[in-house]
Amino acid sequence: MYGNNGIILTMCIQILNVISAKNFFRVELFPLKSVAPVGSALELNCRVNDCPGKASFFWSALGDNSHGGVIEDNHTVSVSRLIFNYILPEHSKKILCKAQCSGQPGGKTAVVQVYSFPTDPVVTRIKHFKANQVQRLNCTIHNIYPAEKFKIEWIRGNETLHEVPGDSVLGDYNDVQNFSSTFNYTPSVTDLGKNISCRVTLDLPDVPFESYRSSRTTTLEYGPGTINVSSNNATVQLGEHLEISCHADGNPQPKILWRKFGESNPIAVGQNEKLVINNASSSQEGLYECEARNDVGSLQMNVTVNGR
Repeated sequence: MYGNNGIILTMCIQILNVISAKNFFRVELFPLKSVAPVGSALELNCRVNDCPGKASFFWSALGDNSHGGVIEDNHTVSVSRLIFNYILPEHSKKILCKAQCSGQPGGKTAVVQVYSFPTDPVVTRIKHFKANQVQRLNCTIHNIYPAEKFKIEWIRGNETLHEVPGDSVLGDYNDVQNFSSTFNYTPSVTDLGKNISCRVTLDLPDVPFESYRSSRTTTLEYGPGTINVSSNNATVQLGEHLEISCHADGNPQPKILWRKFGESNPIAVGQNEKLVINNASSSQEGLYECEARNDVGSLQMNVTVNGR
């Protein structure tokens, strides 16, 4: 009699355990959304709460049984970890943590978004810009992923001159690759002196920008292409003061150096943008040169100073 009662009591406890597990055990997965750069490490934690017995875990990738990570279980606290020591593009997927408690299943799904955006765009230097002359500009961003989420823009000030979406890239979208834009730019007279930049933007839908660096910009470097002087044939009264200004476009901003020609070697007489002659004398008459120079190139213009 007691034996039958014991069996009945055991069955009731098991039923209560199943009901309790079905009604109360919860699966938590953290983080539910991960944005990870290629080469980084990532860890997903799956926990079962309020399970009266020992929980078991199984990890898988939706649509693909291979998740690519390493599993570490801790049955004492009903926790399982999926560890990625080196994130690759192939790990960009939805990952399911399945848990079982007292014969009852449960689960949560996490989304892993992998990206690669390691460096600033590389822009080819230009010798110079001249009004109404076509210049071929090139901008390349190296080792990006996923390419279809990027775009390249050519910018002058706040104006977008040209845009290339990443979904126009030819190649394997499932791997890290390079993305380039070539743009034929014809500056007008009013465009001279305005810097041109290449901006590359990564847009990951439903992922906040603070989770990753979304944009990188490089400004084009070019040598002096236009040089202007306030007077290229100046006359000064002997004993008076004379100033001639010189300005050139370019990026970096060109340095200005004035020289006076006479003998075999030029003589430096001024810097910055102005040639300044105080108390003019006949020895200061002659041919002067304004040179604009930066790391990309140089440009010169001659100025004649006459006395009277």
